[in-house]
Amino acid sequence: MQPKPSTIFTVKDNKKSVPARVGKPIEIHLKGNPTTGYTWTRLGFIGKETLSDDDMEVHVEFAATDSVPGMVGAGGLYKVTVIPNHKGHQTLQLIYTRHFDVKSDDPKYTLHLNVE
Repeated sequence: MQPKPSTIFTVKDNKKSVPARVGKPIEIHLKGNPTTGYTWTRLGFIGKETLSDDDMEVHVEFAATDSVPGMVGAGGLYKVTVIPNHKGHQTLQLIYTRHFDVKSDDPKYTLHLNVE
């Protein structure tokens, strides 16, 4: 289980520079609908089993919104948890894409982390 995030960011924070702390999780909430084949994933990690590297731990979870019973294809919220591993400037880039059909104009989300 991940520790509670210290800060939650949304689509309004796209391309912003934000403060972060080593070992302290931040969370990004982005709308999406995996039934379309599209998911939020880390740019450069499409189709890979892990989204983490030496700079940061990255985990993505999806939570469906409440819908009418029996309704198929409901969207929801992607929760991207990021835990910086060391101090310095780090950039997280996410893409909303289908792993089998990546396009250059797929929506992207960038957050610049100033990690202390």
